[in-house]
Amino acid sequence: MDSSPILDLVRAATSLREVYFGIRFFPPFRVVPGHISLSQNTSLETLIIGIVYLVWEPFGVPDFGWLPDTLKDIASTCFRQFKIQIRIENTTQFSYIPWGRIDGILCCPEFPSFRQLTIELCSRSSMPWRGLEYEGELSANEVLPVARRYLPNLAARGALTVIETPPS
Repeated sequence: MDSSPILDLVRAATSLREVYFGIRFFPPFRVVPGHISLSQNTSLETLIIGIVYLVWEPFGVPDFGWLPDTLKDIASTCFRQFKIQIRIENTTQFSYIPWGRIDGILCCPEFPSFRQLTIELCSRSSMPWRGLEYEGELSANEVLPVARRYLPNLAARGALTVIETPPS
């Protein structure tokens, strides 16, 4: 039987326990719905999405509507942890991600094993493009109260953590 690499990848992707997607936005700043599909994976326990910047001047704010749609598409009842890696310069940037939808999806009965959303704040020195202008960085202590407001259900369940990645 002839086996193509694409079929092998699809077959392997249905049984992966941890998946990492690194997203770097360039104009026009969009992820096409369905490009990240986890609907065939019934073993997924951890999803990590690394987003380099929430905004990149002068191009504006990317559309993050794909993010909750990707979570909603997960078929695994083993799904326990979602980690999002971001760099935030101010609390306004935090609002660019549709956290309310994410909060509702991760607290729904379709994810009975879900235990933890981790927001990992990446320092500027751990990110590429170090020469870009920036306002500064927020600490985990500054972001946690904001995250609790945007993700009240996960916060109430004790399933919300904000951490900092040490500079490289």
